[in-house]
Amino acid sequence: KVHIYLERVESIIRVEMHDSGGGVVRAADGPPEADDEGGRGLLLVAALADKWGVAERNPGKIVWCEFSIA
Repeated sequence: KVHIYLERVESIIRVEMHDSGGGVVRAADGPPEADDEGGRGLLLVAALADKWGVAERNPGKIVWCEFSIA
């Protein structure tokens, strides 16, 4: 089960994805191979978001990102 939360505070939009899965999340060191089935999500987040990160949660984790809007 995955929960997505969106919040706007003044000129910032924050997106959070909560899940109960284990494991450490990090962006890949480089682009995936063309036939890889995964490995693009956090590369896109890192390229587009102003800030992003991961927080531990019991159980699972929260991956969040923030976008500045005009």
